[in-house]
Amino acid sequence: MRIKLSQVPNEHKDEFYEQLYFMNATRAITMLLIIASVEMALFLGELFFESDTEGIQKIMFIKLLFIAICLFFTLLLWLFKKHRLLKLLRSIVILAVFGAVFLAVANTLAAQKLVSDISIYIMGLYIATTIIRISPIYYFIINSLCFIYFVLGMKTAQPNVQFVKWSIINAIFLNIFAVVIAKILYNQHVEIFLDKIKINHQLQTLQHMAEHDGLTNLYNHQTISRIIEKQKELSRASKGDLCLAVIDIDNFKKINDQYGHIMGDQVLKDIAIKIKENVREHDSVARYGGDEFVILFPDVTVAEANKICHRILDSIRQVGPNEVSITGSIGLIALTESNYHDFIENADMKMYKAKNAGKAQIVS
Repeated sequence: MRIKLSQVPNEHKDEFYEQLYFMNATRAITMLLIIASVEMALFLGELFFESDTEGIQKIMFIKLLFIAICLFFTLLLWLFKKHRLLKLLRSIVILAVFGAVFLAVANTLAAQKLVSDISIYIMGLYIATTIIRISPIYYFIINSLCFIYFVLGMKTAQPNVQFVKWSIINAIFLNIFAVVIAKILYNQHVEIFLDKIKINHQLQTLQHMAEHDGLTNLYNHQTISRIIEKQKELSRASKGDLCLAVIDIDNFKKINDQYGHIMGDQVLKDIAIKIKENVREHDSVARYGGDEFVILFPDVTVAEANKICHRILDSIRQVGPNEVSITGSIGLIALTESNYHDFIENADMKMYKAKNAGKAQIVS
């Protein structure tokens, strides 16, 4: 399956790029520090050999330059990552890749008078390709520029014409393979990100299903119970108001018996919508079971919650068949120290008092 960056949904592209840039920065820092450490070890090792020849001196100078540039890019990457400068971070990562491959070529060319070998160039090329995930087009540009430098440099640095010829041919194929590998790895990174989005979406769906009632899409019994317990603690700590309303639909069984369960389910869904329309955004609403609903009102007095409940009773009369007037009985209670441990039970008892007092009313 061919994966393209365009398959990443627009709402997730900022997240994709942020993760990509930070991952690349971390990998580039690691890569540059490893390269600098290896170069430093080689440089120190060469101090034990004769260093008065022009070839050795040139190699040692390039190694020092290599180390300095690697450390410079490492510092920039660390600073830009720390301050979350994403666009600059991307640019420095690309420059770090270019610098790693370019200096690997320079290292290779400097050693040609001592040893006919291009392994340092190829090693640098494939280390950068496999570690850093930048767009394949950038690898194509970087590899092409470094290859041109390699070809021009080999013609002057390597006296063996036959070796130059085969080195160039090998470099052509190895660069092509490097770009192909970069494309495969980049597409795999996109595919992994897409899988992550899919998994997160599935987890969110499962969590929503676990927390919400399947019919009305309100919170379910377990979720609202947890919310109530948490809000009780917050209200006790802040000494703020907290009210709870329990709503039971009057004579709901008659609707099911007379019009069927499909109509009964639709009435429950419509009632849920009406309740949500009349409460505040931060109020919590749940279907507590059957035809019973619960509303939690943080930072609201009983008088204020009573007004909201009256609006709810007026609005639910508009749902259901035209010849039926839907009413509800509401028990409303404010949190106090005396009812702290049986908060829901007291609200439920008041709801039954409303039913016993003639229904279609609020008892608080």
